[in-house]
Amino acid sequence: MEFPPYILTDKTILVTGASSGIGQACAKAISRLGGRVILVARDENRLEAVRQQLSGTGHTVFSQDLIQFDALNDLVKTMAEGGSIFGMVHAAGIEMTLPLRSMRSEYYEKLFALNVTAGFELARLISKKKIRNSAGGSYVFISSTMGLVGQSGLVGYCSSKGALIAGSRAMAAELALHHIRVNCICPGHVKNTHMSNQLFSALSEEAKARIVDAHPMGLGMPEDVAHACVFLLSDAARWITGIAMPVDGGYTMV
Repeated sequence: MEFPPYILTDKTILVTGASSGIGQACAKAISRLGGRVILVARDENRLEAVRQQLSGTGHTVFSQDLIQFDALNDLVKTMAEGGSIFGMVHAAGIEMTLPLRSMRSEYYEKLFALNVTAGFELARLISKKKIRNSAGGSYVFISSTMGLVGQSGLVGYCSSKGALIAGSRAMAAELALHHIRVNCICPGHVKNTHMSNQLFSALSEEAKARIVDAHPMGLGMPEDVAHACVFLLSDAARWITGIAMPVDGGYTMV
């Protein structure tokens, strides 16, 4: 059997959080492999700046607050006017560092709304018969190592990222009938993202060193996650579904 190519030629893939960080890196990697990218985030100017950096043509930009759930149905219908949607990368997300005693119900709701519900709603909509690619598809949710191992002070964030893993596995079982694969990637600490920049700016040098030391291969870059992502999107991963893949420089092995 010929080894399947790592290409995404003529496949349309929706990327949330595409204006920066991991989402931006995924959009660039997808375009380099021939995919058409639908870039989604709130800031249209930043999205347009990313679109200008993509390889190939046919990429589109949609400025949308993803927690406005009532707007997502019309959004996806508009996206699909250019053709069926093969896949999705849900990279949009927020982090909240608070101990359990300081958490409130509204904080959990805010975290779950973007980190989980928005991605699952988009998956529901693009998997409809009139929208999905008849040949199948691939959905990738950007979870976190915090969804696998947990950490003090991140109960809300860890819960939301763990929910992504559990929900995507259920989704994988359900959508396998339509040849749609569903997987999670669990990054460790990644440099040069809005989330990591905010975190590191608030930490002492000692605390930063502890985070770095917890990763035997050092901290990652957005591109490291993007490379794993395009593998899962491509036909090279055609027999992989329902997994949570750590991409973490060894963080979860120690």
